[in-house]
Amino acid sequence: MGYYAAVDEALSFLVAVISAIAATKVFEEVFIMTQGGPRGASKTVVYYVYEAAFKDLDMSYACTIGLVLFLIILALSFVRLALSNPAESGTQL
Repeated sequence: MGYYAAVDEALSFLVAVISAIAATKVFEEVFIMTQGGPRGASKTVVYYVYEAAFKDLDMSYACTIGLVLFLIILALSFVRLALSNPAESGTQL
């Protein structure tokens, strides 16, 4: 019983990490359909970077946001890698 609970918890966390990485890749849908939506309801981080860079012409701020987003995605990718290959990375469930 304990083994299945540990595997289920690890899989749930892995799915959450993969979903968080995929959520950062949403730009086209927001740009084409809503452009941020009513009062910014559907605005994502990537669309916010686009607005800062090309609408507000604040390139340094947009680059800073992009760098922070890159570091977050990199950290989530390392977590995903560590969870998907426990034998190769030296960690155990």
